[in-house]
Amino acid sequence: MAKRIKTVWLPKMNARSFYAFCKEHDACAEGLRSIRGKSLARFWKETNHGEWMLWLCYTAIPATAYQQLRWLLSEETGTGYIFFGTTAEHRKQAAWLRKHVKVRP
Repeated sequence: MAKRIKTVWLPKMNARSFYAFCKEHDACAEGLRSIRGKSLARFWKETNHGEWMLWLCYTAIPATAYQQLRWLLSEETGTGYIFFGTTAEHRKQAAWLRKHVKVRP
């Protein structure tokens, strides 16, 4: 049985600060286009790109929390750290991440 983690919290970011954060951390061009005008909370709620959500966790939370999160994701969904997976795998990741990672209100 996988060890449960407490909720991981991402910082609150409006659309401007979220875009700047992603650009500063070298997000891909497609990702930057898709978040333009969206706050982190809106992105988190709407996206089905689990691989982008996982990248965001990697850049925004402490390494130890990220490692535990990634391990649990792999154990509970069987997807692991997939950037080149299928759409179905990315949606599975996104659904799992929404349950365990929240954006601060």
